Amino acid sequence: MENEILDGIVKDVDEQVELVVNQIDYEIKQMHEEQLSIFKEGLKKEQESYLDKELDDLQMLTVTKSSKAKLKTKRDLLSLREELVNELFKDLAAKLQAYCKTAEYKTMIEKTLGKLKADQGELVVDENDKALYESFVKEHKDVVLKVVKYRFGGFKYVDTKDNVEYDYTLDTRFDEQTEWFKDHSGLTI
Repeated sequence: MENEILDGIVKDVDEQVELVVNQIDYEIKQMHEEQLSIFKEGLKKEQESYLDKELDDLQMLTVTKSSKAKLKTKRDLLSLREELVNELFKDLAAKLQAYCKTAEYKTMIEKTLGKLKADQGELVVDENDKALYESFVKEHKDVVLKVVKYRFGGFKYVDTKDNVEYDYTLDTRFDEQTEWFKDHSGLTI
């Protein structure tokens, strides 16, 4: 009987140990699953954060590339516009230089000088046109002839008495028209 009691105690202890071991195994499993769940949640958040950053970087790269492409296109269009305008005015400059050698040019100068009220002053003329103005200066003794180099022709009259300058140069008209064309031609970007 003593063996039976001892066997009963051993059996009871074994059952108690098994219950405690099962409870410990259960708690370990629960803790393990809880820790895995926490790690999985943390990993998921970290992955989402990383993917959001990657997406932001890709969007920024796309915006930057798009902006650079637009800027390059604008520069190319501005360059093309400038080339077209320069070509147009290069042709016009050649025509103006040819015009300055015609009889029409001489007539235009004579008409303009006829309208000029020259009293005391300085007539600034292109070196190639000096002969056109010599008779005018002979008629107006108080006018001094000054010779300079213009791109095209025409003249300036500086009225020293009234301190006024009249500009009849084709150079100035050409520059004004070039600027006007660039500002108002509709060739804008």
